[in-house]
Amino acid sequence: MSFPRAGKICAAQITAELGDVRARFQSEDHLAAEAGVAPVTYQSGKSRAVAWRWACNKRLRAAVTCFADNSRHASPWAAKVYQDARKRGCRHPHAVRILARAWLRILWRAWQDGSLTIPANTPQQRRCSPKVDTGSLMRQPGRWSRRRLVDKTIGASRVEPMHPVA
Repeated sequence: MSFPRAGKICAAQITAELGDVRARFQSEDHLAAEAGVAPVTYQSGKSRAVAWRWACNKRLRAAVTCFADNSRHASPWAAKVYQDARKRGCRHPHAVRILARAWLRILWRAWQDGSLTIPANTPQQRRCSPKVDTGSLMRQPGRWSRRRLVDKTIGASRVEPMHPVA
């Protein structure tokens, strides 16, 4: 089974940007940071902010997010990851980056194994099973999302409502 809706252009761009040296990325986290789908944390003293990653391979980010956005139309697992992110209040670009990060974990494993197909025992292979756990592929919502949820439960009036899910 190949990657759903990877297409010739996206697949070629991803392959070209990754190169053929498999030891270039020690883990899927390094690959996600290089691709720009992992956020960066700025910390100083008691202040902490999680922000968009500017220092990355922008061509790889464009190719991976294009593939992730296309894959959600053909893969029930990818559609579920995307919808779960939207339900948590993420906007479309952020939800696509979350899906791209999940796909990069699978892509990194296939790349390390030297395979062009989705490896066995991934949620994509078990998509027909009702026990699919997408939580292991995604990080928890950011600190600001949790704060909004906590503030809404205690009745703070200064907190904006979460984005409506379309």
